[in-house]
Amino acid sequence: MIVVPKSVRLPFLTTLAAMLPGVSNKAAWEREYAEGAWSRLGAGSDADRYAIILGHLIRRGTPCSLLDVGCGSGHLLEFVSHANLTDYVGLDISEEATKLAAARGFANASFHASTAEAYTPDRKFDVIVFNEVVFYLKDPRAVLTRYQSLLEPGGLLLVSMVECPLARLLWHKLSRAFVTTQRTQVGAGGGLSWSIRALEPKPA
Repeated sequence: MIVVPKSVRLPFLTTLAAMLPGVSNKAAWEREYAEGAWSRLGAGSDADRYAIILGHLIRRGTPCSLLDVGCGSGHLLEFVSHANLTDYVGLDISEEATKLAAARGFANASFHASTAEAYTPDRKFDVIVFNEVVFYLKDPRAVLTRYQSLLEPGGLLLVSMVECPLARLLWHKLSRAFVTTQRTQVGAGGGLSWSIRALEPKPA
């Protein structure tokens, strides 16, 4: 197994973990969250892309429910909590992350430790966000297609990915099943940038 130093941060860990399953296994996530390796999220460029997601929620103009796939320890929820949310559900592979998220004490929020592939909610949502998690899906197209079916009529599917060669490949694969209705690029220092896109299924 290849060990990634603690000093390595996104997007390098993201792309390495996506290509090397040994880096992205559940035990690694549990250890990293327990050690605080992801506590920096929500600041700097992360806040910039979270602001784009918040803007999508505000523009809807009506109260909405939100499913956050890859919620981590709840940084996105902290950022969008003042939006007009009826309720929030956070999903993450790490039990440690969901415990940290629940400890923040947000009202009308619940958290589940599961993979995106295994999770099956008993309800639908107005907005579903895949926040830097598509890299870790074995079949992103199939997973996003399933979650698209979990949206309420007129619902919104948002996907955020750091820009890198792997992301460009994943966007290309997703384009076979989805069309991008809105796209926003968020830049950061060091030449890094993120793409946040609203996706809809291609017409049959």
